[in-house]
Amino acid sequence: MPSLSPGAATSTFSHIAPGSPTPSLQALTTLTYRWKRYILYISGRQLNILRDATELVQALTFEDELVAIEAEKSSDGLGNGSGRIAVAGKRDVWILEPVTGEGNRVSWRKALVLKREDQEDDARTLTWGNEGEVLVGGSKRLNLFSTVEGSRESSRVNSTATLKELEERVPLWTKEVASPVAYAAFSPSASLIATCGLRDRLVKIWRRLSFEDALFDYAYLPHPGMVTHLEWRRSDPAVLEVDDLGERRGSVYSVRHDEELEVLHTFCTDGGMRVWKTGGHQDVDILTLHTSVDLVGAIPSSPTLKNTDTGHPTPLDRYAFLLTSGSLSSAITAALGKTALSKPTHAQEHLKDLRSKHPDVVVALDGRGRMSAWGFTFPGQRQRRPSTPSKSAPAGEVFHIAHTEDLGIRLEDGENVRFDCWVEGDEVNVLVHGFEGMVQWWKGGVEGLFSPGSAGGERLQRVADWGGVPEEVSGLSRSIEGDEVVAWTDRGSWQIVAGRDSREGGRRATHHALDTQQQTADLWLRIAAIGRDNLAVIALTAKFVACFDADGKAIGARNEHSLHPTSVQILLLPRMRDEPASGPVYLCYDGRGAWLMVIASPKDHDQSSVKISAADARRVAILDPKISSTQSWSHTRVVVHPRKPRWVRAVCVEGNGVVYRRDMSSMHFSDQGESSEEPGLVFHSGVKGATVFDAIASHAALVGDAGNELVIVDLKDGFVEHRQRLESSVRQG
Repeated sequence: MPSLSPGAATSTFSHIAPGSPTPSLQALTTLTYRWKRYILYISGRQLNILRDATELVQALTFEDELVAIEAEKSSDGLGNGSGRIAVAGKRDVWILEPVTGEGNRVSWRKALVLKREDQEDDARTLTWGNEGEVLVGGSKRLNLFSTVEGSRESSRVNSTATLKELEERVPLWTKEVASPVAYAAFSPSASLIATCGLRDRLVKIWRRLSFEDALFDYAYLPHPGMVTHLEWRRSDPAVLEVDDLGERRGSVYSVRHDEELEVLHTFCTDGGMRVWKTGGHQDVDILTLHTSVDLVGAIPSSPTLKNTDTGHPTPLDRYAFLLTSGSLSSAITAALGKTALSKPTHAQEHLKDLRSKHPDVVVALDGRGRMSAWGFTFPGQRQRRPSTPSKSAPAGEVFHIAHTEDLGIRLEDGENVRFDCWVEGDEVNVLVHGFEGMVQWWKGGVEGLFSPGSAGGERLQRVADWGGVPEEVSGLSRSIEGDEVVAWTDRGSWQIVAGRDSREGGRRATHHALDTQQQTADLWLRIAAIGRDNLAVIALTAKFVACFDADGKAIGARNEHSLHPTSVQILLLPRMRDEPASGPVYLCYDGRGAWLMVIASPKDHDQSSVKISAADARRVAILDPKISSTQSWSHTRVVVHPRKPRWVRAVCVEGNGVVYRRDMSSMHFSDQGESSEEPGLVFHSGVKGATVFDAIASHAALVGDAGNELVIVDLKDGFVEHRQRLESSVRQG
C-alpha cells in the first residue's frame, strides 16, 4: 500500500541518493512554504522532498509510477503559498497538503485523489490555475478539477482511521485532444491555457470565455520546428524596495496586476526562443510575437556539426533558463547593498546599468561549458516612478550581458534537460534535471554570474547532485576500503551512490549486470562493492557469480557457485609487503562457511584475466579435529588477523549460542604454499538461536531469537562484556 504517513523525522546526512529522477517533462518542481524553499522530484513510485543538499524532509510512496509533479504557486508573491502539491500517476492524481508536527516540522500527507472517467487516458502533465484549479493533460483529454473545499463536483468524503481511503474529486469538465498532450500550462491569471503535443510544431492557446463552463476561443502559434518546451512568464516576486545602501523605502512593488500582459516563452528545435505577448481586449490575435532570441548565434564560439545524411549543418544542443526582471532586480539590489560603502567595481557598475534597463534575462548554454546571457525588455514593463528617467531598452530589443567559456554545468551530448531557477538574496539558484538520471543544484552570486570578467568556474558552484538507481533498492554494499557504497536492485541495476565521484561532483552512471554476453533471467540476489579500478562489484544470482568493472563492463566469464548469495561476505585477503606485485585476491563466503576465491588482475593489466575458483563442497575448515564436524554454523565471519600478517581470523556461531574462533593463514584458501592454523577456541554465549551476528577481530556481537537482547563477547577469553535488552527488535545490517 502507498505510504500515507509523514515519515520519519527530518534527517541530515553527509550524502544522500534519494533515487534516479523520472525522465519526464515535469519530474521536478520547487515551492516556498512558510518562507522556506523545498525541492521536490519524483523517482519511480517515490516523491522526494528536500530542504537542502543533504536534508531529506520526506519520501512518499505511491501505488503507481509517477509521471508529473507541480506545486501550487504563491498567490501573494511573498512566499506564503498554500504548500499544496499535485502528483500524477498514469491513472490517478493526488493532492498533497502540508501538516505541521512536533517542533514545527513540516511534512505532507495525501488529502485528495482526482479521478478521471476515461481509464485509458494516461496522465502526462499538470498545471495549477486560480482558486485551487488543477488541469490534467493526458493522452486523450484535458480534465479540469477543483480542489477547494465544497466544490460542486466533489464526491462524498470517505474517512477512515488509517486514511487508506481519500476524498475523491471528479472533473468540472473534460475536453478531447487530437494527440497526446506533452505540455499544458495555465497563464498566471488562469485566463489562458497553452498546450502542445508530442513532436508538435503548433502551440495551441485556449482563451477561457467562462470560468464556469468549458467555453474557449482558440489560436495557434506556428513554429518552424518541433516545440521542445513552453512556459509562461512568472510573476515578479513582491519585495520591499531598497536603495543601494540597503535602506527600505517602504513600498512593495512587482506584484502582478490583472491588467498586465501575459507572456509566453516557447523553445523550438531551430535553436530559437520566442516571446509571445497578449494584446488588448479588442485585438484579434490572442498572442502576438514580441521578440525572439537565437540561442545558436548567442554562443558564437560554439561549433556546428555536419549531418552526414543530408550534408547540412546541424546546430549543437542548446539549453536555457530564464530570470524575470523583478527577480534580477532584487538580486542586484541585495548584491550592491553588501558592498555599498566600498568603492564600486567594474562588475558592480555593470550590474547597476543592467538593473536600470529592467530586462528579463535568458541564459543560454551549450552543455560543454559555454554560457551566454542576453537581456530583453519584458513587453508589459511599465515605469514604476514616472519622474525617474528610463534607461530601458526599446521594446523587443535583445542585448548581450555576459559570456563565459568554462561554466561548470556539463551535459551529455543530446541529453534532454529541464531547468528550474529562483533567486534568494543576491544568489541565483539553478536546478538541472538531466534525463540520464541526475538532479544537480548550482548556485552563484548575481555579481559573479553576470560579471564581464569572471572565470567560468567562479560563476556557479555545485551545491548538490541527487540520483540513485531507477528501481526499488534491494540492498546496499560498502566497498572494501569503506569509501564507496553501491546500491543495487534484484533486476541487476547498480550504481555507486556514494564515494569518490560523489565528493568530486561527478556524474554517477547506472549500470546493468544483465547487459553482458552472460545474460540470465535469474534475479540478482547480492551485488557486493569492491571499489577497485579493475574490479568494481561482484554480483551473484542463485546459481552464478560474475564480475564487473567501474564502467559496468563484465570482466571474465560467468561461473557457477554453491554459496548462499543473500548472506555472502567479501574479504580482501592480506599479503606480505615484499610479495611480488599481483592482483588482489578476494574471499567470498556465506554464513554457512562455503567459499570461493576471486583473483583479480593487477592494475593496468588485462581485466579479462580475473579468475573465479570453483566452490563446490568447499567450507571454511575452522573446525578443530577435537570438535565434532556435525555442528551447523548459522553465521560466519572471516576478518583480518589483528597482529599476524597474511593471517585471518574465522568466527562462527551455531544455534545454541556456541561461538567458535580459529586463526589461520590466508594460504588456507589457496592451493599454493603450506597452510598454518592455531587450535580453535570455544565460547558459550548463552544466546539461543542467534538471528543477528557480526564480528571484528576482538569481539563478536549476537542477538538471540527474541530479537531484542544484544550480547557482546570478547573473543580473547569468551567473557560477556555487555548484555542489554533493547526496546525494539534488531535486524541484520
